[in-house]
Amino acid sequence: MKEDIPYLKIITALVVSLIHFILTDYTIVLGFLIIPFVIYLLLDIKLQSDRLFFMTVFIIWVPTLFVFSILSFITFIVIICSVMLIEATLKQKFTQEVTLTYLTFLMGILSLASVLILQAFNVIPSFDKVRMLVTSWYEGQIDEVSSITGQEVDVETIVSAIQDFFILIPSQFFVIAFVIALYTILMIRVLSKDKEELWTYLPFSKWQFPRNIAYVYFGVMILTLFQDSLSDPIYSVVVNSMVILEWVIYIHGLAFILFFLKSKELKTPWIVVVMVFSILLKPITLFVGFIDMLFKFRQRIESGGR
Repeated sequence: MKEDIPYLKIITALVVSLIHFILTDYTIVLGFLIIPFVIYLLLDIKLQSDRLFFMTVFIIWVPTLFVFSILSFITFIVIICSVMLIEATLKQKFTQEVTLTYLTFLMGILSLASVLILQAFNVIPSFDKVRMLVTSWYEGQIDEVSSITGQEVDVETIVSAIQDFFILIPSQFFVIAFVIALYTILMIRVLSKDKEELWTYLPFSKWQFPRNIAYVYFGVMILTLFQDSLSDPIYSVVVNSMVILEWVIYIHGLAFILFFLKSKELKTPWIVVVMVFSILLKPITLFVGFIDMLFKFRQRIESGGR
């Protein structure tokens, strides 16, 4: 039977949520830093009483809709959906890295979808409009510098770099979502009083992702060979998918390298040195992760080469 929830716990959740929305409106970074605490407090209430959870959510929803900015409202939606997802992963006994994967995609998809919907209704400018404004401003600055110094500047290279940056913006939502999701899961593990109710903990060296990711990555990589024949929207989807998949395979590669080093019983200083180089040499780590996903070398090592 679920225990009664002290009103102080609900008040704390309301106050921390209010602080989060105030900070989000003025300093986005500080607002993001408080997200795990809001999620933890609401999750604690949700695990004990659905009724009080939805009452608390409704009380929080009112000021986010009428007082704070649209950004606070988006983070509110992401937080509530994240709480419900985390509760489901806890009840179904998911492992920590699987929960991290689901939470990352949930946060990334909700954030990106919210921004695209706001752009569709002209609440905020589209990425193309912002790109054109930035490009126009840069071209004006370059012309002014050229007129002063008398030197020619390669405008096309700069414009191309700006265009590439804006094309990759959607994938950056998922990169940021991964950082916030990882931070959230770690903080929940730190703040939780009952560690046994949390996800099954696996050390980083045991992390591994499905082989299907390697197949999808290979298919997307083939599509990039025909980028000249792809339309701009399809090309944007392909490039952003490539970035997201590369990060997944990169993390898988780091986990496999750490697993391999530990299996060889190397001393800690050597493991640290190799891991530092693995983090810095992303292309090599990416290749290692891709090959391990395809051929499952980890299982062969664990089974003694069978």
